[in-house]
Amino acid sequence: MTDAISLALQTGLGPVIGVVIIISLMGLTYKIAGRIPAIITGIASTFVLIFMDFIPVYWGIGIIFGLIAGMVLGGKDGY
Repeated sequence: MTDAISLALQTGLGPVIGVVIIISLMGLTYKIAGRIPAIITGIASTFVLIFMDFIPVYWGIGIIFGLIAGMVLGGKDGY
């Protein structure tokens, strides 16, 4: 028995899951830190999702690193 993400990746819905993850992380960052960190989180998460196949790291940890990068690089209170 497979989990939902593995099943979706096998059926070719990986990009859809990637977009949903990126939008949800951007929304979370927007609520916490503001607009600029949310944009940076989206960019960082996109690069994480593109290159996660080449990095021997569990993909969930990679996405969390993208979220942290967006919040750190975005600055305080979105300014």
